[in-house]
This record gives sequence, structure tokens and C-alpha cells, in this order.
Amino acid sequence: MLTRRPRAAGICLALGFGLLAGAHGAAADTSSGVAVATRGDAPVAAGLIVDYAPGVAVREAPGVPTGADAVTVTDLDMGRSIGAGLRTVAFEGLEDAAVAEAAARQLERDPAVISAEPDWIVELDDVAVTEVESSALERATQASATWGIDRIDQREGIDGTYSYGMTGAGVDAYVIDSGLRASHVDFEGRVGTGATFVDDGRGTSDCDGHGTHV
Repeated sequence: MLTRRPRAAGICLALGFGLLAGAHGAAADTSSGVAVATRGDAPVAAGLIVDYAPGVAVREAPGVPTGADAVTVTDLDMGRSIGAGLRTVAFEGLEDAAVAEAAARQLERDPAVISAEPDWIVELDDVAVTEVESSALERATQASATWGIDRIDQREGIDGTYSYGMTGAGVDAYVIDSGLRASHVDFEGRVGTGATFVDDGRGTSDCDGHGTHV
């Protein structure tokens, strides 16, 4: 019998502001405005998220992911690395929940695979748009911007500044990462209750620095 291990990264995972989670094999709670995409009433997946055993080659041949021969319900193509030792493998088209779940269980029969689960397609549901004051739409520019925000305000390259037209007022941001340092001056007491999935005694406090940076 295969032993499945938790799909946690090497650092603690926490949500700063709240928990946003979808049910495995079913549509997510749409109260957040995010739901698993469906075909009819069935969720659909684009492929699988795979945890390969350490040291295992991720392809058996060009374009063929390791373990593909074990899957008979659909065809698998190479995907990409998504970090924390996980990779995706792609279906040739979208597959419904029954096929996606069956493909995951079949792929797990390969000794090179520790665990596999469907890579569900998610989409925004009907999200209420909050009216903002017209002053919030006026463009503003921050000089000496850090690379992370500088890179996202133009299509190519960086220019040392960050230009924006919205302040983000009224928006809830969910950070799935190493936690948050709620006392950081940039948060100004705006961090709400979160959830932690690693028992390291730190709760949602940042255990690595990455979540606060994000």
C-alpha cells in the first residue's frame, strides 16, 4: 500500500487574512468569489499535481512524464515545476472529476510517484464590484520602487518606479506562504485571522520571511 505524505513545502504554510480552500474533488465555496470550473455539474482539471520521489527523473522520454504508462484513462503530457518539489503533468484536454481522480490514483501506482492529485481549473464567480471614489482612480507614482512592484506596472522591463491607479482599499488579499509578520509597518494592523497547517509553534507568524516579502 502506498503511503501518502502531506503536500506541505519545507517551510510553514499560512494564510494571512483568512483561509481560502477548495474541497478535494468538488467545487469550492463560492462565497469567496472563486470556484472550481465545471463542465455541467462536474469539476474539470487540466492535469495532475505530482510529488515524485527524490532523485527520480521527471520524464521517461521526450515529452513523456514519468509514470505515464501507468495511466490508461487519459493521455499525459509534460508539465512544469511549481516549486516545493512538485510538478504538473498535463492532460491533452480538460477532463472531468471522474477521469482526473482515476488518473491520479493510477499514476500513484508507479513506485516513482509519492502522490498525485487533480490540478483543478478555477475561475472567478460573479464577484461584486465595490464602488470606489473617483480620487482613487487618479494615477500616482512611487519612486525608487522595489523590483517586485516595479515589474508589474508595465509589460516589459523595469523603470525604477511603480505607477498605480487603485489603492486596494476594501480588498481582502489571501497569502498562501510562510506566514506574515503582522507587526510590519506596511500592514498597519490590517492583518486578519489566518490559519496554519504546520505545527511549528509559530501560528501564522512568518517562519521564513518569504510570506511577508510577498
